[in-house]
Amino acid sequence: MQGLKTRSWAADPSRACLRKAAVGVVGIPCRGATPAGVAAAALPGALASARTGQDAPPTRHLTVCRVAILVALGFTVALSGCGKRPAKPPPAPLEVTTITVAASDVPVSAEYVAQTQSSQAVNIQARVSGFLDKRVYKEGSLVKASQVLFRIDPKPFQARVDAAAAAMQRNQASLQVANLKRTRPLAQLNALSQKDLDNAEGQYEQAAAAAAVAQSKAQLDSAKLDLSYTVIRSPVNGISSYAAVAEGSYVSPQNSQLTTVSVLSSMWVNFSLSENEYQRI
Repeated sequence: MQGLKTRSWAADPSRACLRKAAVGVVGIPCRGATPAGVAAAALPGALASARTGQDAPPTRHLTVCRVAILVALGFTVALSGCGKRPAKPPPAPLEVTTITVAASDVPVSAEYVAQTQSSQAVNIQARVSGFLDKRVYKEGSLVKASQVLFRIDPKPFQARVDAAAAAMQRNQASLQVANLKRTRPLAQLNALSQKDLDNAEGQYEQAAAAAAVAQSKAQLDSAKLDLSYTVIRSPVNGISSYAAVAEGSYVSPQNSQLTTVSVLSSMWVNFSLSENEYQRI
């Protein structure tokens, strides 16, 4: 086998790299090759075969083929290793936030489960007995002072007012009759002693009639007051509660409480606190 022509690889750096890889690969001994053949194959840019003793063409050709395969593999490795990868761009700078740490007084705070309570809860109760005619307000709504909440049937109380007014008029008429009885005899007789007697009797009858009139007037005022109690109003501003008595029920002193109005102007907050937490605070 003739020696292969050599080429100058100095002008091309990539080929020079391939040359180094090829030389390194060719220098690997092949199975079945003689030492002389291996030495010849190690020469740069040439592939040679050496014969020792008798000719062995099959062994020589097999060795040359193996060397060529190794050279091709060396070229592939050199091509993959000689290429330079592009450099990665540097990472972008991270944005951070900084604060200045300084010592300061921090208020101690704590959270607790609490229940609010009105400072003034007013019980709305009926002052008279009777059938609950109507609930005027809406349960749970805000109510104002003097706002009507309930109405009790006013008909029986109106009848009492009318009876007291009639009794007072009758007693006033009796007072006028007593005055007439006192003045009539004095007009017929001119005796002084009789006059004094009639004056005394007339004053007694007049006083009794006046007392009856005053009693009738008091009864009338009481009946009018009871009639006014049939309209139940809120005494304060606040939030109303549920109605304890349904419409149509009979209200008596045993079930006179109708609802509750809680004042919201000032409130209590109730919560439990352990002794350790109290000392810490």
